[in-house]
Amino acid sequence: MPELPDVEARRKYLKNRILKQKINRVEVEDARIIRGTRLEDLQEGLENKQFTSVDRRGKYLILNTSDSGSVLIHLGLTGDIIYQGVALDEPRFTRATFYMNEHAFYYTSQRKFGKIAFYKTQNKDEIEELKNLGPDPLDKKFDYRTFINIIKHHATDIHKVLMMQDEIAGIGNVYADEICYQARVRPDRNAAELSEDELKRLFAATKNVLKKAVEMNADLTPLADKYIIPHRRTDGLCPEDKSTKLKSKKIGGRTSYFCPSHQK
Repeated sequence: MPELPDVEARRKYLKNRILKQKINRVEVEDARIIRGTRLEDLQEGLENKQFTSVDRRGKYLILNTSDSGSVLIHLGLTGDIIYQGVALDEPRFTRATFYMNEHAFYYTSQRKFGKIAFYKTQNKDEIEELKNLGPDPLDKKFDYRTFINIIKHHATDIHKVLMMQDEIAGIGNVYADEICYQARVRPDRNAAELSEDELKRLFAATKNVLKKAVEMNADLTPLADKYIIPHRRTDGLCPEDKSTKLKSKKIGGRTSYFCPSHQK
């Protein structure tokens, strides 16, 4: 599932392409991706309008319109955004298309677990999906005190806590693994029992890993000698010690990977 760095990459991608263009029409090929709003409201709310800005909150894209409305997009497990000329072949698994003169942006999703919603407001506190999210870990207001106040209230695996969207918005299974690896903490450690030094390392890793992933446009492959993500489902080796195999464990129904040598 796309996580914070992946969604931020899509935000920048759209920001550089769709702003200030007239939206001619919206076509939806699979109405199941429209959630919490009527298809007619989405179409009427966008046609002949413009997107004025593209924001992100956690794993959600927020496309603000010239008519004080907003489109909320969640990519689900396999969703993506593609912007291209309308003369080209429609991308595979297209579920919705936003037409803008000679170009369009396509919402694609193979498994249809994503969603699109339209709201007649740009106030995030009035948008149901956003108002219950925890703070964004890349927000300047997300400091160490905020972090430990979240962590210390949960006597469960730290990996699970990092993924709680109502506590910290945007981190999923893959980046929770990376954060734990960089902090040298096993993902199955009880969050309430972590030492102050371990908590400080986890906080620093949360900030640093997400910032680096955003900087790398959500592709950490060039940093395979330092990061665990490129090795999780490939060679399964520790990036810093190729003689050590990564181990995996089910945590909260998700498969987590860690290095038994570096993480304690």
